[in-house]
Amino acid sequence: VDPAHNEVLDHQQIDPNIDFVWDASDTNPVIPPPAGIDHNDGDFRLPDHWPIWSVVWEGYLDVPRDGLYAFRLLVNNGGWLELKDASGALAVVVDCPGGSGFEGDCDGSKSLTAGRQYVRVSYYNNAPSSASAIFSWQRPGDATLSVVPTDALCTQNVEGCSQPKRQRGISSRHSL
Repeated sequence: VDPAHNEVLDHQQIDPNIDFVWDASDTNPVIPPPAGIDHNDGDFRLPDHWPIWSVVWEGYLDVPRDGLYAFRLLVNNGGWLELKDASGALAVVVDCPGGSGFEGDCDGSKSLTAGRQYVRVSYYNNAPSSASAIFSWQRPGDATLSVVPTDALCTQNVEGCSQPKRQRGISSRHSL
């Protein structure tokens, strides 16, 4: 969130996973009006107004076994997936540069070791009438990709994430 670019953190929440398809035809489905709406400022080439926002999800991915994992982001307009590399630095695994009107799948893969792995998914939407953000994986031995389930996500890097006082899911920050 960069105040110099008029970006504002609107709210934070815990999502069960990243599997969203929003109706963004006339309003921002994440942030209520009047925030979250951009205007044409008199430019006749643009619609009168449209929703614009971004979401960053971050948490930990419970990796069940060592191996090569395939990842997919289905986004409308753009986004990217980052995991830590061997040095501990974030590295982009899936890059979906998108753009206005883009909706599609972007794929990547990474060899992971069993255990908890930090994950960050960044997403932005800047004009279409619908908005999608879906994070899928294919574990070693799986035949197909599937949405990363809630029980494979944790908000904290602690043992026993499934215990009653631990939070399953992934933390999200919504901003304009």
